[in-house]
Amino acid sequence: MLSALIVACQPAKPEGVSDLTVRLPAAPGAPGVAYFTVTAGKQDRTLIAVTSPHVLRTEMHETSTVEGKSTMRKIEGGVDIKAGQSVAFKSGGKHVMLFDVNPRVKAGDMISINFAFADGQPVQTQVKASAPGVATNAHAH
Repeated sequence: MLSALIVACQPAKPEGVSDLTVRLPAAPGAPGVAYFTVTAGKQDRTLIAVTSPHVLRTEMHETSTVEGKSTMRKIEGGVDIKAGQSVAFKSGGKHVMLFDVNPRVKAGDMISINFAFADGQPVQTQVKASAPGVATNAHAH
């Protein structure tokens, strides 16, 4: 019973998107990538798309390793986030590929990122674009 009280007294994680990082492509024509964490509030949510006006096409992907071999597959149908839980999109796991990033976008530029959910309540944010290979952990605004 004590553990139930401790859990009940812990502050809930804020709903939304946090720890957003966008890495620009390493070479012209190569894709960039977006990493972030999505947290659901009191109800389950399904993330169905991540878009940007600075990118022609985006795809949610997941990397997995089986018998020492890494493979990447496109995520179809969205990503479910249980009420009160978080799902991290990070290197080596779920992530968003950014295809055909506007070549005028440079490291340090602020770009818009839009998160679409099945419930119709979007999250729109901006993040500073980082150079390829630069480890950042910027928070969504």
